[in-house]
Amino acid sequence: MKVADVAHAVGIHPDYANTIFKRTYDKSLSNYLVQQRVLFVQRRLSITLDPITFIAYESGFNSISRFNSSFLKLTGMTPRAYRKMFQVVL
Repeated sequence: MKVADVAHAVGIHPDYANTIFKRTYDKSLSNYLVQQRVLFVQRRLSITLDPITFIAYESGFNSISRFNSSFLKLTGMTPRAYRKMFQVVL
């Protein structure tokens, strides 16, 4: 899901959706969506053996470099290190 998708769903312009969201939650809608994607990836990394790239694309990231930088920024570690540390024994 993208900002434009959210805006379209509620019938407003994407820029206006971002403005309202930022005013209400003190973060941009796009940053919130990235955080939600990373949370999804964290769950998947800890409970599946699916390839990291598959999970990245499944979560809505369109670029592996964007995925890696977002994941590192929000968690402080790489996806591989996260999986190694938090994966439930399968």
